[in-house]
Amino acid sequence: PAASPMKRWDSRKRAQPTNTPLPGIPTNTPMPTGTPTSTPPEIIDPDDQDLPQTERRPRSPQPSSKATRAPVHTCLNLSASSGIRVSARLGLRSGVQCQHIDALGIGNRAVIASGFTDAIDIWSYVQQGVEVCFPGNGTITFLDAATAPRSIAPVRTYGKDGHSCAWLERPGSLVFKYSGKPFVTELSNCQITTHYILNLRAEPAGEVLEHVPYDVTLAGIGRVPGWYKVRYRNLEGWLSAGYVRAAGNCGN
Repeated sequence: PAASPMKRWDSRKRAQPTNTPLPGIPTNTPMPTGTPTSTPPEIIDPDDQDLPQTERRPRSPQPSSKATRAPVHTCLNLSASSGIRVSARLGLRSGVQCQHIDALGIGNRAVIASGFTDAIDIWSYVQQGVEVCFPGNGTITFLDAATAPRSIAPVRTYGKDGHSCAWLERPGSLVFKYSGKPFVTELSNCQITTHYILNLRAEPAGEVLEHVPYDVTLAGIGRVPGWYKVRYRNLEGWLSAGYVRAAGNCGN
């Protein structure tokens, strides 16, 4: 008989998996595979459901479970510990911050050399308008934080309830120098009438500038114990409180 032809093995053919169960594994247990059977659904912003994939916005971050630290109101602490009074147009909890500074914090050699009694740095939400008042009578120098190093910028010092005050609308350093003189309380709507011919003096009990006639009414602009500061002609000077009559808002 003719020899049966030899079947050639085709190496390109792969063995087909069989359904023969493995020992110890039930026949109804699904076999694990190396790839997931399905892809998890994409999580998108609910407002973007109708947008193309390329135009969808990223998910908003989920709120953190960690507690956040409350802001520190340093100007409140400053007021309580030093006698310096700080007030802000929107309140001291609006974000304005303060701290005491020494000569190193002041940094300006000319200001340090002229002497100072106290100094603070003030920053953050100052543009709302902040009033800083140092106890006593003196002058306030402002070092503007807008320049480096900080340079002296104009600021008006005015008296208020036994304090020397300044109004700020930008951050920087305030340097206070006590004058050692009696504190001058500023006056408005005050009229001073002379009972005698009086000496108008440059300072309380100081140099005589002019003689003021009897029964003249002048505008009172300042006061210290025993003296009134007035305007007479083109001069500003002091009259003894014991020889005048005060009317209006004269701080009596």
